[in-house]
This record gives sequence, structure tokens and C-alpha cells, in this order.
Amino acid sequence: MPTFYLKKWILVFITCAACLITIRFILTGWNEYQSKQDYLKAKSLISSGQNVDEGLALLKNILPHLSKDVYFLEDYGRILAGLGRNEEAIEIYELALQAGYFPSILESMASLYLKTGQYSKAIDYAEKALCVLPWKLGPMFQLASAYLEEGDKEQAFKYALDTILTPMKVPTNRGMKLKHQAREILKVGISEVFHGEVTRSVFSGMDDEILVNRLKSALWVAGENRPEMEKALLEIPPERLEYLIFLLVNMPESDLRSLDSSYLLDNIDYALRVRNIWSFRPDLPEDIFLNYLLPYAQIGEARDSWREEFMKSFLPIVEECNSAGEILLSLQSWIPNLLGLQFDYENKSDSFWSVGETVKNKLGNCISFSILLADACRAVGVPARVVVIPQWVGLSAGHAWVEIYDQGQWKHISAFDPGPLNRTWFEERAATTDTSKFKNRIYAASFKRTGTQILQYGPNNWWTDETGNYVK
Repeated sequence: MPTFYLKKWILVFITCAACLITIRFILTGWNEYQSKQDYLKAKSLISSGQNVDEGLALLKNILPHLSKDVYFLEDYGRILAGLGRNEEAIEIYELALQAGYFPSILESMASLYLKTGQYSKAIDYAEKALCVLPWKLGPMFQLASAYLEEGDKEQAFKYALDTILTPMKVPTNRGMKLKHQAREILKVGISEVFHGEVTRSVFSGMDDEILVNRLKSALWVAGENRPEMEKALLEIPPERLEYLIFLLVNMPESDLRSLDSSYLLDNIDYALRVRNIWSFRPDLPEDIFLNYLLPYAQIGEARDSWREEFMKSFLPIVEECNSAGEILLSLQSWIPNLLGLQFDYENKSDSFWSVGETVKNKLGNCISFSILLADACRAVGVPARVVVIPQWVGLSAGHAWVEIYDQGQWKHISAFDPGPLNRTWFEERAATTDTSKFKNRIYAASFKRTGTQILQYGPNNWWTDETGNYVK
């Protein structure tokens, strides 16, 4: 009997304990659920601006229940920072770091300490974030800003340069903005590092202070390749200097760090040879020549030396043409057969190839053929550019084609499909695109920096919005 009662009481005890634990879990779960509901309500109140104080009070009340939830804490800190409550935000981020060591929180801490003027702490947190994710642009730029505020220009320039030159794993608008701001940091006191023959022979003759600073920034960004850029500046004839400067201040950072002086000087030479060779056409406007005939590339394709070979190969084909349109149609007709090219209907090629890669593989898609045809036009003295729509309405893909400048007008053609100017298969589709969406608008490549970028084509390409030319 005693054994029976003992077993009975043990069973009762275990059952009660299990009930208590279950009740506790239920209450905890309910409290957490209720806290998250209050959290959503608080966010709604704050974001709508209806009752910010009530929303903040709700967040403060639920903090004890979600003090281990790093995502809640990070968002709470972000809300406080957005309201300018920087000291409170720092306290919440400190709690978040105890719950989980997230690089994004370290970066947020560095940003807040920058805003509050605590530069040494900003440096400390930015360095910690960079140790975890050494490719992050945010902490690099924060270090550049903090060191600049502390008066350490050497370190400021170092991290500004790192921000500019570090490639983005996924191109973003925020990343491009940070790179732009980093270039501004380079301008601060950058004249202190320039001296010698380039300063005497080039900078001293320039009256445009903004252009001087842009050129100095470009040379600084060139890094170890800076001697090649300076060599080009010293060797080019004075009457051609403006063309080289246009290229230097607008070219992508990767080109500044890799191209040699002879590549740039040869490109300018061959572009000038064909600038005004056509008797049927008045002299090209300077801005058209600079942006659409002089440049050595269309978008982010590999940098090939194509001008001399294309000029010698294609000028004989078009020498009897009587208009820019006739030149374009002749090149479009001749090039595929002359080079043995096939359209890539099976999508075997990369997103786009340079002219050298397309010719080597004898294959290309719409954008690769557009690059090739536009470069061929430039090689014989016809300003040309690649035009794209990133995505057709209702489809996952877009399209690319070519425009040429013909006596004051831009005229278009498909790079591979035969047909007259301004009468292609895609006009009707382009005319009905959704102009309210960035990805459905129509853009032309520009070598000159414009501020507009299409991230799917890479971070080093600039564009102008030409939707109005196709949608009336």
C-alpha cells in the first residue's frame, strides 16, 4: 500500500508540474504575442504620425518582454534614430548587441556616434563592423567621415578611396550614393597631394575650379595607375587636352585604375580622324562628339582596342554613303556576314559581351550586337549609343537597340533585324510601356556622368531617360 500511494503522489506531482510549465509557456507565448501586436500598433502610430508619443510609450512597455529579440531591438533603435532620439537609440542598440552581434547594428552605432560628434566611438564601431564584413561600404565611408572630422586627412582619404574602389556585391542606390559622397571627401584638401610637372603644365592652365577638383579626384582614384593617367596628360597635344580631361573625369573608377596612356591617346586620335569626314553633314556639336563619338566604350563591356581595326575595315564599306542613316543600314547589313556572326537565340552568351568577345565567339544577344554596331558607327564618324528597356511590361526580359545622331535627331534601329530606320518591330511595344515604373522606361547609355544608373547593367554605367522619344 505505501508503495502504491507513493507512486500515486509522484504521478500527481509530475502532472501538476507539467500543468504549471504548460500554463507558463502559454502565458509567455500570449505575452509575447500581445507584445508583438502592440509592437505593430506602435509602429503604425509612429509611421502615420497620428500619435508618436503613444507609440513610443507602447514600445517602452513591451521592451521587457522582447529584450532578447534582436530584430525588435534593431527596429526599435532605428525608429528612435529616425525621430532624432539618438542617445535613446544608442541605449537600445547596446541591448541589441547583447542579444546578437549583428554588423548592421555596429554600423548603426557608428552612424549615431558620428551624428552626436563622438568620432572616436564612431571609428571604434565602424572598425568592428568592417572586421565582420570587410567589403561593406557603409563602415568604410563612416571611417572616412569620422577621420576627416578628427583632422586625420590621410586616413580619411584612405577610407574614402576604399569606398570608391571596393566593388559592390549587389549594386544598390545607397552604395552608389556612398561612392559619390566619398568622392566629395577626396576633394577636401586633395590639392595638397598634387605637385610637380602635372600641376605646372596642366592644372595651372585650367580656370574651371570644379573641373580641376574633378580631375584631381580622378587621378587620386587611379591609385597605382596614376602615373599612366599623368603620362597621358603630359603627352597629349594642348589642343586635344579637353578631350582627355572629359574622358578622365567621367570614366569609371575601374578604367582609371587599369587603362594605359597609349590606349586613351590612340582612342582620341582615331576619333578625331573621323569627326568631320562626311561632306553631307555639318560639323558635329561639341557635346555630341564628346559623349557619343569620342568614348571608347558603350556600357560596362570589356575594354577592347577596336577603333583602328573597325575604321580600316568599315570605312571602305560606307565611303559612298550619302547620309548617316545609310551608313548605319550598310553596317547593319554587312557586319554579320563579314564577321560570321549569329544571333544567340539559345541564350548561350553572358548578359553582354565586348566587341572583341562577340567577334571571337561569333555569337551575341541584342545588347552585345548593339554594342558592336554602335562602336562600328563611332569608328567611321557617326555618333551612336546603346538604348535599353530593362524590362518589357508583362515580361521578365527587356531589349536593347542602337540610336545614331543624324543632323540634330536621334534615329533608331534594331542591331540585328533588317529594317529601315525608326520602323522596327518594337516601336508599338515601346510606345505602350508603363512609364510609371523605372524598369519599364527607356534609357540611352551616356559616357558623361548623369546620376541615373540601371543596376542590372552594372554600377559603372550612366544613362539618360529617353522614354519621351518613344511614348508620345
